[in-house]
Amino acid sequence: MLLESGALRDSYTYGGTTLAGRVMFVTADAAQFTAPWAAVAKINNPADPDVAAAHAARVLVASNTCGAATSTVDCDASRAAGLANGVQMLMDDFPAPVASRPDWLVVPGGTPARCNPVTAGPSCTAESIENLAP
Repeated sequence: MLLESGALRDSYTYGGTTLAGRVMFVTADAAQFTAPWAAVAKINNPADPDVAAAHAARVLVASNTCGAATSTVDCDASRAAGLANGVQMLMDDFPAPVASRPDWLVVPGGTPARCNPVTAGPSCTAESIENLAP
């Protein structure tokens, strides 16, 4: 995923028209969610209303939920918002327990994947996502 905006993104998407012949997805801003090349968005505040707009446009969302310099309270709030709002790609400096922190990213009902609480159908199960073998 190319995390770039402005002139580089415009050039890579042939003026915002296509990704034909390209090897990466490019992050889209909210105003671009309906563009023909829009597939992913990097929204670092998982409580941002743009997350819902991305879901409505069928755009996958990535969010940073916790950094090493972020307080436990803020990390917990950000993780909770990301999980509740259906952010598909939660990025966290603490995906597992470490001695220096009391908190880490835990995906409830996930192994590590889970059904998206916002976009998944009622018959979705974490087991069906993880067991994709033919």
